[in-house]
Amino acid sequence: MKSRIIMIFLALFATLSIFAQGAYRLNDLNAGNFRLQNGKVHFDKAYNYPASMPALEKRLKSFNDPSAGMQVKDIYDTGMKGVMIRYQLDWTSAGFKNRKIPKFLRFPVNANFEVIKENNSYRVRVTDIWFTNMVSPGSNQHLTLESMTMKKQGMAFTKKKKTMRALNILDDNLAHMFMLNPPSF
Repeated sequence: MKSRIIMIFLALFATLSIFAQGAYRLNDLNAGNFRLQNGKVHFDKAYNYPASMPALEKRLKSFNDPSAGMQVKDIYDTGMKGVMIRYQLDWTSAGFKNRKIPKFLRFPVNANFEVIKENNSYRVRVTDIWFTNMVSPGSNQHLTLESMTMKKQGMAFTKKKKTMRALNILDDNLAHMFMLNPPSF
């Protein structure tokens, strides 16, 4: 009797852990705020409060340091465009040990971004995401997000737990970076 109860608890625990692993990866084409479209992975998130482009530009520039940061290339009434150059992600705040984080996530990230202002909201789209290869930085063999997160055929996100954890950390970093605090009432 005691062994049956233990077996039931183990089966329940195994079932719950299987469902918990796939929680971030929604389906083959979506994982959190990342979308797979035409073989390219991009970050796409909507913020449901009004945006001030000058305030967002100031926030993005606050992440700059002497060798890396955000560059706003074009700012206009309905949005802005820019690039992220050699930005070091904050993967330590996720609470995982060093060995639980894929190596590519420790490398500086580069990308293009676009912010589109809508009525009382704004949408952020980050594309062409790649990581500077710090093992051999002089080479042009940098690591693209697609090569790290997609299955071999390139038509779906991988199901690997460590890779999905990396996407979740990258998602959190990008979401925090582009978030303007909503006005208090």
